[in-house]
Amino acid sequence: MFTEKQFLISRTHPCLEGHFPNNPIVPGVVILDEVVAIILRYNKEYKLKKILNVKFLQPLKAEQAVDVEFSEMQIIETGLTKVKFSSSYLGVIISQGEIQLEKLN
Repeated sequence: MFTEKQFLISRTHPCLEGHFPNNPIVPGVVILDEVVAIILRYNKEYKLKKILNVKFLQPLKAEQAVDVEFSEMQIIETGLTKVKFSSSYLGVIISQGEIQLEKLN
């Protein structure tokens, strides 16, 4: 597993406006976008093909530093691989799932 501990959503991020006023929660799609960006940073010869599954288990608030862990790529077929991931805050899992990557031409 690989880990990067630098994913953080600022309290001024526009996604938080109106998303539970007075108790802003980071939307799942923003968490997922950050996770995928980190995975692709380590796998530059791939692009996201699809999200196979994802579960959001705990809410995330702004300014909470998130650890992202992901498995080594598992080849599905020529040019396609899948990666399992989880994200956590202070050891508590926020999200987990699998994505499919496609090799760039």
